[in-house]
Amino acid sequence: MGMAMVSCLIFTLIWFVVWILIAIWVYKDAQKRGKNGALWLVVVILLGIIGLIIWLVVRGEKSTPSRHCPNCGRGIPEDARSCPYCNKKFEE
Repeated sequence: MGMAMVSCLIFTLIWFVVWILIAIWVYKDAQKRGKNGALWLVVVILLGIIGLIIWLVVRGEKSTPSRHCPNCGRGIPEDARSCPYCNKKFEE
């Protein structure tokens, strides 16, 4: 195996790892913004840089919940009577 082949293999491996890390970031960012993280993970993996650009355009503003569910810890709207994630009912 020549030096050029080894260099190409290393570059490909590094690019693959970086792309997986970007896809994981998109997944987590989508989940934080209340979007379907698994869908966006697949979009970014399948479409590559185009999928990442689409995500950056459509992701919208990050919603900042004003309180958290005491049961699961996820952010919920201030006026929620139950948690939309774990269905825990809150006392009035």
